[in-house]
Amino acid sequence: MSPSPENSPLRRPVLEEVRLVGDLVILRPIQPDDARAAFRSVANRDEILRWSCWEGPASEEELRERYADWRKGDDDARDYQLAICEVTSNRVVGAIDLRFVGHPGQGDLGYWIDVDHWGRGFASEAIQLINYLAFGCGLAEVLYGWVFVGNEASKRVLEKNGYSLDYTTKSNVAKFGQEIEQWYLVQTSSEWLRREGGWRPQTETLRVRR
Repeated sequence: MSPSPENSPLRRPVLEEVRLVGDLVILRPIQPDDARAAFRSVANRDEILRWSCWEGPASEEELRERYADWRKGDDDARDYQLAICEVTSNRVVGAIDLRFVGHPGQGDLGYWIDVDHWGRGFASEAIQLINYLAFGCGLAEVLYGWVFVGNEASKRVLEKNGYSLDYTTKSNVAKFGQEIEQWYLVQTSSEWLRREGGWRPQTETLRVRR
């Protein structure tokens, strides 16, 4: 007998509400009102965009439209857009996406951090929180990240949080007129559980529909 949709192994919990607080950053749903701060941080910033598949926003309004819904997809697989906020000021200093559309249970990470906040542990803690969210809530069996070859900082941050380099491959993205190679890093839920299964955020607000 074929499994019913309710019991399908592809069906995953759906996030309804999330707020995770660490020592340095807060992860929460991104909102249209975050567009102004995000645009100031990322627009025309080569330091960020040179390592991104995204070419950056053309306007603040483009970001407002992009942030109009922090959850996209359906109940089998959704993409989530979360703001990275500084704990001390509550200011938006980055964003992190957790994407499942097209591959339920296998999460794809993408993130950026405001240049003024580089080297302070913000990216590392944001990934630690997203690992907790994805694996701890049963959203993912596997998480992976694509990093352009040469972006040593992002590679180190992922490795620090339990990801291991699986292989290097050619990208379908061209930057500055050149074909780019990518590192492919992976972590499984069982690896995370062995490594950080006892870790918890400082505070958390989670509502999940199963």
